[in-house]
Amino acid sequence: MPAHFSDLHAQLLDILRESGNDFVALPVLAQLTNSSIEQLNQLLAELDSLSCPLERESGTVRLAEADPLPAAEIDYRLDTEQLGRAIYHFAEIGSTNLKAAELAETGVPDGTLVLADRQLQGKGRLSHSWHSPAGVGIYLSLVLRPRIPVAAAPGISLVAALALVESIKNLYSQEAAIKWPNDILLNNRKLAGILTELTSDGDQVRHVILGLGINCNQTEFPAEISDLAISLRQAVGASMTRVHLLATWLSMFESRYRQLQDEGFESLLPEIKKHSAVLGKRIKFRAHSKSQTGVAVDIDPTGRLVVEAAGQRLKLSAGEVTLEDNY
Repeated sequence: MPAHFSDLHAQLLDILRESGNDFVALPVLAQLTNSSIEQLNQLLAELDSLSCPLERESGTVRLAEADPLPAAEIDYRLDTEQLGRAIYHFAEIGSTNLKAAELAETGVPDGTLVLADRQLQGKGRLSHSWHSPAGVGIYLSLVLRPRIPVAAAPGISLVAALALVESIKNLYSQEAAIKWPNDILLNNRKLAGILTELTSDGDQVRHVILGLGINCNQTEFPAEISDLAISLRQAVGASMTRVHLLATWLSMFESRYRQLQDEGFESLLPEIKKHSAVLGKRIKFRAHSKSQTGVAVDIDPTGRLVVEAAGQRLKLSAGEVTLEDNY
């Protein structure tokens, strides 16, 4: 019978995470966890069985992975009622969105979480890929079955983005911003991306697959995106624990997701606008099959971006938007 993740497991795992690559002596761990050496060895064996692999050396121990993200710990940390209560966890996968879409067709419940430590074919918007190396980011998809009409579904990306901005502020005191329609910027560089894919029956949503990729502990990026991307570790100046951010975001998003269904997207608009990276800025965008420039002036009650360009007001429902002076 597998071990049940407990307060002691969480305490021990946090201590080992904080030690980084350093080995920690067993007597020190025993003292910090108020355990006997025998109890400590049992706890360590249980952590190993809970997908938190360890390395031992001459009476010392450290994590084999700098920041493991096991399903058992995620479940322990969550305070949600729906989101993340069913978890499909993979060490490696092609795309969490593709797997979530497969699971959605089998009838898995609202809030089912698909999580991977590494993606081989991470999906971004407009056929872009998402850089997804092992052990340093959060790569997930949620199966959502919201009680909203199809016309309201595009707002889910912005609601998820709002929850992430709020989570980052609460945990790390960092002021991230929402770059319409689905990016999160920090220090004017891309920290996270969101991809939603809708399946409907007529004018009713059957399910939405919401994919999220967050740069957490990366210290460098491929040359082609090194000037555009940023990680939380780079911004904060220290490594961070992915499970804390994941649990916080799921809790924040569940609250906002309920608000969306109960009160409508307009109830969330003031906070979304408050955290916008594009409102009042000159942007480049594509409309009517041509590239244009204009000023983003509003987000309307359906989540469309309102742009003033060449003496006209245009409403964008999708597409690539670039800030003229940055990303």
